[in-house]
Amino acid sequence: MTHFSDLRLLRYFVAVASRGSIRRAAETLSVGSPVVSASIKALEQRLGVSLMTRNTRRIALTDAGRKVLAHAEAMLAAADAAFAIGQTDSARASGPLSLTLPSELAAYWLPPQLDRFLERYPNVRPFVSADDRIVDLNSSPFDLALRGVSNAGDEPIENLVNHVPLRLVAAPGSLAEKIAREWTQDGLVTALPFIASGPRHKPLTARTPDHDAPPITIPHDAPFQVDNQLVARALAVRGIGAALLLQPTVEEALSDGSLVQLLPHLDFGHVGLRAVARDPLPSVSTRMFINFLTQQT
Repeated sequence: MTHFSDLRLLRYFVAVASRGSIRRAAETLSVGSPVVSASIKALEQRLGVSLMTRNTRRIALTDAGRKVLAHAEAMLAAADAAFAIGQTDSARASGPLSLTLPSELAAYWLPPQLDRFLERYPNVRPFVSADDRIVDLNSSPFDLALRGVSNAGDEPIENLVNHVPLRLVAAPGSLAEKIAREWTQDGLVTALPFIASGPRHKPLTARTPDHDAPPITIPHDAPFQVDNQLVARALAVRGIGAALLLQPTVEEALSDGSLVQLLPHLDFGHVGLRAVARDPLPSVSTRMFINFLTQQT
């Protein structure tokens, strides 16, 4: 049986095949390259065949890959047509939609998502709770919980509904920015002053454009440790150090110049989003919102 997550894997595969590389496909899909690479591996495992051969310049489809591509394009065209029919009947999704998610996601990531969702389903009435604590859905009033999975590379791709890229940022003119400018092919000579929004001694790693190469460890010193990305963002703006933050939380600051992106040639990965519904058979509004988020990746 084909699941909704299988369509997403096929969509990633078609994007790679049409764009000729994982990097260009990731740019088209607005996700990180590791997400696309993991999706292709998951699809190959699901089908039990190798779909493409990879080298440093271009990706070439195998015989099996060419056959799968023809069917995948047809399946995606049919799925898009089916969704288009469903979307014309927006009255199907109506009533309350109560969800809980971490504060940084509620403040920066969720608003544009809800805006687009409500354009499609204007009869849904959302209630949002920004809460960084673990919530027991069974005894809560919430229909849905969204939580970030920082080690999303270890999470089965079908369990995630969205992926949010991470960006390494610092205040312009800060010590962190000056140290980052000293990057050479051998890496950083001086440890980067870093605001840890997780375990203080967790390695800070990134990947080069050659995603077949092993990850690079960025030397850093983390005198500050916080448990909230909004606090890390505020400290970074004050020039305290560099911070690894979700892209939506820094877009405005990057635009107005209060933060700058460090080491933009490196890929610092992403946070995967897991959606957990309270009820085994969620309401139409809840199902529509989960499906909507999945389509955004």
